[in-house]
Amino acid sequence: MSKRYVCTMNKVVRKLVSKKDLRIFCKWNITSNFSTVSSYDVPVAKNLLKDNKILDTESIMRNIEQDYKNINAKVAVNAVNTLYENFKKSKKLDPKIVTNSEAFENICKVILKDIKSLSRYDTINILRVLLFFNVPTDSLLIQALFQMIRVSLNNLTVGQIMILYNMLYEIEKISPLSESLLHALPHVFKQQAEIELNSDSTNLLQVLQFCSIINDFRVKRQILMILCNNHEKINLNNVITIFDAIYSLPKLYSFSKQLLVYIQNMILSNYRMLNFDKIEYLLRRISKKVLNSEMEFYDEKLIDKLSFVLSSNITFHQNLIILKHLNNMHYSNISLLDCLIEKCLKDVNILERCSIDDIDTFIKGFIIADYMPNNWETVSRMLQNFMINLDCSIHNTIFTVFRLLSLNSYHSELIEKAFTLYNKSFYEKNSVLFGKDITLIILRLYWCVKLLYPEYKGFMPDENKLNQIKMEHECYEVPYLMNSLKEVVGGTEYMKSGLKTKFGEFVDYVVVIQPDGSFMNTNNYDNITFVEELVSLSECSKILFFAFPTEAYSINKRNLPSTIKIQLKAIETLPRFHSFVINPYLWSKFSNKKRILHIQNIIKLKE
Repeated sequence: MSKRYVCTMNKVVRKLVSKKDLRIFCKWNITSNFSTVSSYDVPVAKNLLKDNKILDTESIMRNIEQDYKNINAKVAVNAVNTLYENFKKSKKLDPKIVTNSEAFENICKVILKDIKSLSRYDTINILRVLLFFNVPTDSLLIQALFQMIRVSLNNLTVGQIMILYNMLYEIEKISPLSESLLHALPHVFKQQAEIELNSDSTNLLQVLQFCSIINDFRVKRQILMILCNNHEKINLNNVITIFDAIYSLPKLYSFSKQLLVYIQNMILSNYRMLNFDKIEYLLRRISKKVLNSEMEFYDEKLIDKLSFVLSSNITFHQNLIILKHLNNMHYSNISLLDCLIEKCLKDVNILERCSIDDIDTFIKGFIIADYMPNNWETVSRMLQNFMINLDCSIHNTIFTVFRLLSLNSYHSELIEKAFTLYNKSFYEKNSVLFGKDITLIILRLYWCVKLLYPEYKGFMPDENKLNQIKMEHECYEVPYLMNSLKEVVGGTEYMKSGLKTKFGEFVDYVVVIQPDGSFMNTNNYDNITFVEELVSLSECSKILFFAFPTEAYSINKRNLPSTIKIQLKAIETLPRFHSFVINPYLWSKFSNKKRILHIQNIIKLKE
């Protein structure tokens, strides 16, 4: 570009920026000498095109410089738009090539002088272009455009409001006027949306996304209600957007629940067309809702399909991301676990590229499913070797070792590593208070190893010190179990509650059966903490009733996790101790009579 068309940016800014007193815009009065000039009579307008092709930037700038005195604001806007289109096509061009030129300075003067002749469309459009070229927002021209928008604020369409809001939101250096517009636009949007939007609107989905940006739930509900009655507007391209809008609602109404079911069915019918990012996004959203007990979002068929459809075609790590979302809602998917096992066996070094969090996710999936495939022994050895050579926190070590043990993965060296690390941390840090979770897991690990693996000869923590650990637990009565049990045994004096096992598992009720088949009165055992302390005849049977909450079970298969089952297995090794679990899913289906018969049968079997 010729040097005579270029000047410094400072010069342009000095000429375009007025004094900072914005009151000048309240007294704006411009008489344009060019407002009646037809854009087709101006040479620069004709010269923007040559052989129906847009000229290059330098040619456009040259034409503007030659004819800018004879053009009006409309032609100037067209010229700037043409420059903008050129720049969008060529990423190599520097905007300063335009903004530092005298031609650009002159064309801005033309627009400023004849600014009142611009339509709202042109006003918004030229503002967008100027911001693209990084023209300072405190320049006289941009402030004048802001003022034009302020005056016509209540006449803006929903589409124009969204465009303006996005532009103003991206401005780095705000001014009082731009800030006031940014705050005012959402309020105008609400009013205009209520009037403008209906089933014929073509921009419903764009507006729906905008509602999420400004947190407008009222308009969002309005659009969702329209979509609920106009399913033909919903397709695979916008189904995620609609799902996200429903997800964000603080409360689901009947219409939004109906729409959610329709959306879920549409995704279920087209799940094979979704890519990994969309599947991961959906599962992440669903898991959060399930964790929050918003079960309207729980669809077992949909989750099954989403979690496995891409498993063979994505990486091991991507599968772990999917598994993590399933783990969060205690969802079991055997097919996905088998796929992960297959990838492990195909690439024996795959675990070495994993973080401890990845390993935790991997093992937890098998714990929730209580699943050990035929080739689990091979994979468990890989996991053991990984943990033996890994230097990680006491929390990760103890949790991982206990979970592996729960999956029949016994490794004496790994167990000793966990116990030694716990003991070292406990004494070196002057009896530091560990978190409840670490303390509870070390108790469970200790007693499960002692009772189930007597062959272990490695280091063990001091049992006396472990027994002194106080685990707080709020004791709640379980009415649906207590009433039936009371009727079977003949009174609460034969039911002991508030006890726990030495490995920290709280027992809902304990019933002691004497050799003659009668129930023992346990009222005299108020000063004991552990069920193991029940002093009774060696021939007596102790039945421990556990009523685990539904959260303890797999949400879809409704099985207990391996980490609970290993503790029940450990209890059974104690002389004349028996455990009985009340499954809340099955129990809720029983009549009171059937519950009583069920308990009676259990007691007969355990005598």
